[in-house]
Amino acid sequence: WENDLPGAYDIYFRSVTINTTTLQPPSFYRGIAPNAKLAALKIFDMNGGSNNSFISRLAQAIDWCIVNRNTYNIKVITISSGNGTYSANNCPSSANLPSYANNAIQNAISSGIFIDAASGNNGNLSGIAYPACNSNIMSVGAVYDANIGSYTSSTAGCTDSTTQADKITCFTNRGSNLDMLAPGARITSTGANTFPVIPPSCAYT
Repeated sequence: WENDLPGAYDIYFRSVTINTTTLQPPSFYRGIAPNAKLAALKIFDMNGGSNNSFISRLAQAIDWCIVNRNTYNIKVITISSGNGTYSANNCPSSANLPSYANNAIQNAISSGIFIDAASGNNGNLSGIAYPACNSNIMSVGAVYDANIGSYTSSTAGCTDSTTQADKITCFTNRGSNLDMLAPGARITSTGANTFPVIPPSCAYT
């Protein structure tokens, strides 16, 4: 599903990188769930998009998952995009806000679909991105899964001079409304022409 959007940046970089990390076939680099089946939904074109267009397309994508949940046996929605920074007290989570995707989120939860979302990569220490801040969504921040030496995030403009397993990355957004942490820095996955590759700084869920 791509909602007639031109360009393939988001569906390739985020969805394919994340999905192949999960689905890599039996080999030295094996994914965590090689038998899983995935549906990739693109909500950005190659130029990104404004906050309003992102929210609108996100809501449409979630609605698509609801409508097609039985056809494709959709049980989980993973959202690796977001914007803004919100605490537990100011997250725009009300279903009465038509400019946000909260109705779609609530409908998905009511339909038995679990939703998780990345907390964001801006290095904020007092809040996380929308839609991760929505109380119906499991928000996920990033930790390292090994010592990879010093690491600099161009996204957040921060550096971890030392790294180790379970250390929170400097770029991951966090706050009292962050639900959990998972390995999310220097993830080995597939690339367009080579295998494996390690993408730049991103929080994966």
